[in-house]
Amino acid sequence: MKLDGFNADAIEPMAERTLIPAGWYKIAFIEATEVANKAGTGSYLQLVAEILEGEQQGRKYYERLNLNNPNEMAVALAQRTLSGICRSINVRTPKHSSDLLNRPLMAKVVVKEPSAKEQAAGYTSPKNEIVEYGEAEGAAKPAASNLPPRKR
Repeated sequence: MKLDGFNADAIEPMAERTLIPAGWYKIAFIEATEVANKAGTGSYLQLVAEILEGEQQGRKYYERLNLNNPNEMAVALAQRTLSGICRSINVRTPKHSSDLLNRPLMAKVVVKEPSAKEQAAGYTSPKNEIVEYGEAEGAAKPAASNLPPRKR
């Protein structure tokens, strides 16, 4: 990628990113990309979600699903997450990741403190995580569903 003509003095640098407050948000996945993992032993599906309503409208969240990974537990977790997404958008048997795009659903966002392992690796700031998906019924929390909460 060439950077000819870029002038850093003409553009404000990015400010510190703020966390999305915990709560239920109406979202839609707007991008889906398969990305090779760092170890070269598999890939993950990276989904980009955008908040559709409210004060956080336009904010994005990235969900990574390790669907092709030698770690069976990582794959099982990714499949459970994908199941929650598919049920929430009523696409039970997607043929392609594009089948998940542009369909509103609800996401429960939490603020998670870094684990001891993450802190040891230098990650000291809290982060957002989606812990549950549900059917979109406006901007409020969806009615209780038969889906168990997605645990990480």
